[in-house]
Amino acid sequence: MQVGGVSDVWLSFMNEFELIRRKYRQIRRNLSKDQQFLHSRRIVPLSRQVGWLWRARRIGVYSAVAGELDLQSLIVQLSKAGKHVYLPIVLRKRRILRFAESSPRSIVKLNRYGILEPVVAARSSKQARQLDVL
Repeated sequence: MQVGGVSDVWLSFMNEFELIRRKYRQIRRNLSKDQQFLHSRRIVPLSRQVGWLWRARRIGVYSAVAGELDLQSLIVQLSKAGKHVYLPIVLRKRRILRFAESSPRSIVKLNRYGILEPVVAARSSKQARQLDVL
């Protein structure tokens, strides 16, 4: 059956996805600051075991919010290795998600969702398909 052009299967999938998302968000929020810090410190050594990540040139990452794993140390190491690191940005006019190159020296600002994003000209941003790893 379809409701407004959306199938019951799709609606069921999206409901399940939202429940899983909420569950893991709550688990993240329940971690202490010390636990979050320890997990964030482990990301670089663990990432070294993922060869395809370090062979990529253009890598999309995220800015951590709400207890998400802080990738700042990974971003620094990727930049030092000569990788082009991109953070998501939301283009205001059309609410389109794009990716802007970022480095430890980039100027950033809080977007309307409270997430840090690089300050760049929209024309210099990339689509997800233009990145090697996301």
